[in-house]
Amino acid sequence: MSTEAVFHSDMSFQEFVKLRSRGDTASCLKTFARLKDVQITEDPGKELVAGHWLAVIVIQGEAVRIVLKVQSESQPVAELFAKTMRADPSEVSNQQVKDFLREVCNLAAGVTKKGLAQCGIDTGISLPLATRGFDNLFFRSSAGPGTIEDRWKLTWEGGTLRCYSSVDILNEGQLKEFQYKDEEPEEDLFDNL
Repeated sequence: MSTEAVFHSDMSFQEFVKLRSRGDTASCLKTFARLKDVQITEDPGKELVAGHWLAVIVIQGEAVRIVLKVQSESQPVAELFAKTMRADPSEVSNQQVKDFLREVCNLAAGVTKKGLAQCGIDTGISLPLATRGFDNLFFRSSAGPGTIEDRWKLTWEGGTLRCYSSVDILNEGQLKEFQYKDEEPEEDLFDNL
């Protein structure tokens, strides 16, 4: 699957959220880590242990709450951080791995928040949290009838991030009139990194 999302004016909110969360996470990882090729693939999510690092961020407003989680092992993230900072992977600390995962979540949430705002859905974002943890061992899905869940992998030469989003519809009335609106082109904020 390509990292380029194709949005259209008659798409549903569910389609929009899936494309946004997958595409925004991939785009931020690709840009921030200076990767040329990041593939998005389905993740059936059957493994209980998906990585020993977990980063979480929440995007929430009156209409919707989105929880974005990213999981990984240390080595692929250390290599990405080293590539980003033009350093040696052996010199990357655990704190830098955590910071890198938090920043990927923070950037993706910011882009998703902006996309929601352009469609008339106001939200805020939490601070990202990163910790060691086997999320799927301790946190089972508590999806209700208004919950949209999605699991995907971001894969590049040398590593994989496992991603998960849970979208709770808090006010369906505010989403009944959902209409995707094209974004205004913007300068690439990462050009000088």
